[in-house]
Amino acid sequence: KNFDLADVSGALSRHIRNADTGQFIPKPADVVKAIEGSGDSRALIAWTDVDRTVRTRGPYVSVVFDDPLTHAVIMAMGGWVTLCRKSVDEWPFVQKDFMTRYKGCVNHPPTSYPRCLMGLADADCERRGLPSPRPPILIGSPERARQVYAQGEGPILALRHTPETIPVPALVVREDHA
Repeated sequence: KNFDLADVSGALSRHIRNADTGQFIPKPADVVKAIEGSGDSRALIAWTDVDRTVRTRGPYVSVVFDDPLTHAVIMAMGGWVTLCRKSVDEWPFVQKDFMTRYKGCVNHPPTSYPRCLMGLADADCERRGLPSPRPPILIGSPERARQVYAQGEGPILALRHTPETIPVPALVVREDHA
């Protein structure tokens, strides 16, 4: 019910070709697993995104991942800035902690998560009552990251508008029927 027919059909095909489970009739959970991936595989994909983002973006920028579970797990671990400040020696333990928490969230999804993982620059602006100098960086699928931002909880970053970024109202075209 939650998936498109094409996704279900593809999942059934993958199940049949799987040497470990393909000889058994698939249960609904097998189809969901084939579509979404196992908790382990989802945790590893999420960790890969987090690890790359920490290494390339760092603690100063605010980020929005395309997976709400990633936001929930990072907040449970102390937040974006805390995660980014972990040392190289701590990193293997951070990965294990993240993946364990993520797999727990797959089985027991959180009821809420932050819309944005705030970096140092935006946290400082918010503390001073100033608007954010730039929008948060979207990680992964931009469409899904925008959904995570829209459905999450917490402050909406107020952006400082430069002349180039001032929103322009949409023009409405009306037809006169005279």
